[in-house]
Amino acid sequence: MNINDVLGELDRLYKNKEIDKVEEFLMDKLEEAMKDRDTNSVITLLNEMIGYQRDSGQYDKSILYSNQVMKLMENLGLSSSTYYGTTLINVANAYRAAGKLEEALTFFNQVFELYEGQIDKQDMLYANLYNNM
Repeated sequence: MNINDVLGELDRLYKNKEIDKVEEFLMDKLEEAMKDRDTNSVITLLNEMIGYQRDSGQYDKSILYSNQVMKLMENLGLSSSTYYGTTLINVANAYRAAGKLEEALTFFNQVFELYEGQIDKQDMLYANLYNNM
């Protein structure tokens, strides 16, 4: 699967205001990536599902996908990566949108701990973290 092509098609759906097609599109691509054991694409698509569900007010689904992607990344040994930190920001935003503010803050703080010593304080990843908080 070429994830860049998938994300391009997803962007096209949003641009053309075909929101009613987004969830089915993402589900189809997620199933395809899982069948192909394409874990990088699975992680990316789960993150996209988190955002879609959050933005469409389906907070329980957003949190469900959040838990799935965190578990997958932890099982793959990625929980100390900056890539995991980016996912945690997405997860924190899902929890914040659902009104679970303490949990959201816990996830944001985990990102700070993860970034500490791995990236420079001037890195754009920190700017992204502060912006989302």
